[in-house]
Amino acid sequence: MTTCPSPREALIGCAVDAFTGFGAPEAIKLRVRDVLDSLVVIGDLLELGGSMSLPGVIAEDWLYCAPPAFVVREGSILLLGIEPEDQASLPAALRTRVVRQRELRYLRIDEDGDAISAQLRAAGYLEISNVAWTRPPHKHTAETFLEDVIRRLREADNRGTLEGLQVYGPATPGEHFASRLGPPEGRSGFHVGRRPQAFGAPIWLFVELEQGLPVRFLDLPWRGGKFRGCDHGWRIQSALDAHAGQPQTYRVTPIDDDRDRYEFFSPLPLWIERKLRIHGEKLPAGGALFAYAIDRHCDHGTDDLVQSYMWFQKID
Repeated sequence: MTTCPSPREALIGCAVDAFTGFGAPEAIKLRVRDVLDSLVVIGDLLELGGSMSLPGVIAEDWLYCAPPAFVVREGSILLLGIEPEDQASLPAALRTRVVRQRELRYLRIDEDGDAISAQLRAAGYLEISNVAWTRPPHKHTAETFLEDVIRRLREADNRGTLEGLQVYGPATPGEHFASRLGPPEGRSGFHVGRRPQAFGAPIWLFVELEQGLPVRFLDLPWRGGKFRGCDHGWRIQSALDAHAGQPQTYRVTPIDDDRDRYEFFSPLPLWIERKLRIHGEKLPAGGALFAYAIDRHCDHGTDDLVQSYMWFQKID
C-alpha cells in the first residue's frame, strides 16, 4: 500500500492498471471498489474527511492505512490494520495461527487469549475494545435525530451558491436508492445531497432548499462527527423518509433451519455493516442492493440496529 494515503479514485486507478489484461476494465474497477469498501468497513483502511493531505486540498475521500490493531471477541481476536512494508510486526509464533475468511483475519483463542493479547501489545498492536469497534451512535427517534441535524444546519449557517448540487428525492416503490439523486429544481425543504469538489468524490451535505435554491447547507461529516460523510447522509435520509411516512425497508426470509436471508434495498452505515460482516456471509443480491445470510441463533442484533437506529421497516 505504498500509494496510501491517496484519494480513493487514484488508488482504484492504480489497482485497475495492475490488473490490465485480466478482464474488462469496468468489471475490474467494480471489483476493486467492492474490495476497498470491505477493507474500509472492517478497519484495514481508514477513510478520513475534513483533513488536509496536501496543501490546499481537503481530503474528503482519502484512504489511509490503519495501524496494526486488534479486537478481542468471544472465541477469537480480530486483526485489523496494515503492517508497515519494511517490517513484520505480527509475532512469528502467531502468523501460522491466522485464519483468513474473506476480508477478515483473526486468531482463534481458548484459554490463551490474555497471553496472545499481551504478545500483540508488545509487538506494537493497538487494542480496540469490541464495544468501541462496533459502537453505534446515540439512539433517537427519527424526529429527535432530525431536530438535532437541523439545529446543526442552522448553527453552521453556511450560505452560498452550490454549483452542480444534486439532492435525494422522495422514495418511490421499486426504485433503487442511487436513482433518487437528481437536480434540486423546484424542490423545497430539507434534503440530503452531494456537491462536486475539485479533487475526489462529491461531498455529502444536508441542505435546506427554497424552490430549488439552497438557503443554507451543512457539509457531512460535520465538525466532530465520528462517522464518514456517507454514513451521516444515509442515516439522515432514512430519518427523512421515516418522518415522511415512507420508511426504508428490509426483508428477512428463512434459508434453512439455521439461517435467515437479510435483504437490504438502501445503503447501511459502517457500524451496521461491521456487524453483518462478522456475523453473516454476503450473498448474491438478487433484487436487493445487497444481502447476507445470518445464523438466526447468534446474538447479531441486526433487527434492533436497523429498526432503532435507521428506522427501517421489515417487510414480508
